[in-house]
Amino acid sequence: MKLWKPDGTAVKTLRGHEDGVWGVAFSPQGNAIASASWDDTIKLWKLDGTLLKTIKAQSQGLARVAFSPDGQTIATGGVDNQVKLWTLEGKLLTALPGHQGTVISLAFTADGNFLVSGGNDGIVILWDLKQIRSLNELEYACNWVRDYLRTNVEVEDSARHLCDNIGKP
Repeated sequence: MKLWKPDGTAVKTLRGHEDGVWGVAFSPQGNAIASASWDDTIKLWKLDGTLLKTIKAQSQGLARVAFSPDGQTIATGGVDNQVKLWTLEGKLLTALPGHQGTVISLAFTADGNFLVSGGNDGIVILWDLKQIRSLNELEYACNWVRDYLRTNVEVEDSARHLCDNIGKP
């Protein structure tokens, strides 16, 4: 990956990925660059080419990267058919399954409330990030199976109320 001046002069070659770089993004503040590679890493760079951070994505190869408008979250998409949200420190915030193919496009809305992803499966997904960030995963899972627990004749009576106290004050 190379940095160029507006006049076409090469400033610096950024080295560090072990495979092709498929996605790059400037931070909204314009002071950093993120690169996503098929080598399954995200690299954060200063504009002078200094490597700030390497994040191992555990995604089988990355195709895209995007910064949130506030610059505090990085979204990636890749071969594992998931969109992943990361902190700048490299902590995985959440993985969003939904695509049936490689995620090849990512964009945040200007207000940062939504993320749009597109895949080579022909699907575009609009992710509601406010809802995702406030999601209680255990409560969500129990809501999903609560009806099954109550109505399936094969469930023992003792298990029918397994989720009754989840998500209630």
